[in-house]
Amino acid sequence: MPNTGKPSKDCFSCRQRRIKCDLVRPGCTQCARLRKMCPGYRDETSLRFRNSNTASFELKSRTGRRLKLHYYHQPGSTGGTRDTNSRPNNSLPVELPQTLSRHVIPLVLDKFSIGPKAGIFATVNRMVSIAGQTSPIYAVSNAIAYAYRASYTGSPTARSDMFHAYGTALRTVKAALDDPVEYKKDSTLLAVWMFVVYEFLSNANLTTIAASEQGERHCRGMASLISVRGSEQFSMQQGRDLVWFVCLCAQIKALIARRESPPHILKWIHQLGRQTSEYALSQTCTFACHCTQFCSRIKGLLLGTPEQLVLNASSVIQQMEEVEKMRSALDTSASSGVFVYQETFQLHLSENMLMFLSTIATQAEVSSQQRTQFSQVQKHCISMFQRTASGILIIDYHSVGWGDSVMVLAGLLTVSTSHISLPVQRDTATKILGIIKGQSGFRISNA
Repeated sequence: MPNTGKPSKDCFSCRQRRIKCDLVRPGCTQCARLRKMCPGYRDETSLRFRNSNTASFELKSRTGRRLKLHYYHQPGSTGGTRDTNSRPNNSLPVELPQTLSRHVIPLVLDKFSIGPKAGIFATVNRMVSIAGQTSPIYAVSNAIAYAYRASYTGSPTARSDMFHAYGTALRTVKAALDDPVEYKKDSTLLAVWMFVVYEFLSNANLTTIAASEQGERHCRGMASLISVRGSEQFSMQQGRDLVWFVCLCAQIKALIARRESPPHILKWIHQLGRQTSEYALSQTCTFACHCTQFCSRIKGLLLGTPEQLVLNASSVIQQMEEVEKMRSALDTSASSGVFVYQETFQLHLSENMLMFLSTIATQAEVSSQQRTQFSQVQKHCISMFQRTASGILIIDYHSVGWGDSVMVLAGLLTVSTSHISLPVQRDTATKILGIIKGQSGFRISNA
């Protein structure tokens, strides 16, 4: 009697290599570790059902052909078959259709639905689910879907399709911005914000994203929209969530570029914080603003003379201590995305302070008393950085959607590349980034 045991759910590559698969979707960690594209999984229905009758048995014996198995593949495909004898490659297991129109909304909903159901990104799902095919949200979702495909295939055709879809999205959003009614709608603001996700899918460098001209235009556009929409947007949960999206992204960009948060951010945070339900997040964003202000100041001082560094050392240390006191009052029970977001700013606070002290030690003449003080602060910053990194790394990242990925990537990349991190922390952060990249399609690095 033939072997009729339960079919393995492991991916094609892990079954070929006869190793245990962790079943992470859309691509397993084993393949990510080898820097290979995971070829995907069997279709769930083929594991449970198979149509068999007398005719099918006769056909099988007559032709001698092996049944082909269906595999799970990334959202955006229509399904297909793959011969079990074929070798895996770095493309999707089946060719995606020429049009992704039927899969755009399901893909975006799926990627934003991962994570806390009551989080601020639930607003994205609500608005995307009701978007019409002529809306700006749908146009940007379409560009995101093509960017997601291009991220996985890496083919010139896929990237060409991605740029074409991006151009269409830009034209659709511009038309909405030029419309006297549409430009004030929540859907228009969300469409502009969703270009951030497109940037993370279409770029491979976090610094490039933070400094890109396109990204700057999107940020300025979102700020202008919020200013003309008036105070009524702060009275509705959906409107407040959209403002939060803009604040969070603007602050991440400012942190990476080591410049202060835009001045209007604090004004928005103050208005948002009037709602009791928004208090915790407003405290986090206020802390983030002070961190970007500190990092920007350090950047400016390092461009000056050694004498200026020593002259400002005491006030810099005092400023760091004041910002750290703000961090100690933050809500540590926040969702994983928000928690990692606020800890990311603490990492950069410690890292910039250490950069400042290191420059003083090598370039400036200081007294023995100052040297002792600087040494103590240096030890504190190293300890703080490593404790913060440990807190980030103990979180389970196996269910992180696009929204939270945007919030956590900067912190994880910092831990994975900083010389201040312990070796085990760098290794762990690198593995976590592999998991997130496999789930999200983001191909982001610091280099």
